[in-house]
Amino acid sequence: MVIETIIRQREESVIHRAYLSVQETADLMGVKRNAVYQLIYHGKLKAYRLTSCI
Repeated sequence: MVIETIIRQREESVIHRAYLSVQETADLMGVKRNAVYQLIYHGKLKAYRLTSCI
């Protein structure tokens, strides 16, 4: 029960954001980061590279 509550809170904290990191996406999907990169590479998941300008 405690673990489910933690997972639900984590999902709610990222689900309303415009962008997620690769790691956050992998965590939500229950896969490894490499699987997310493969989905991006094969065009099944849209991704953008965000950089900061200093």
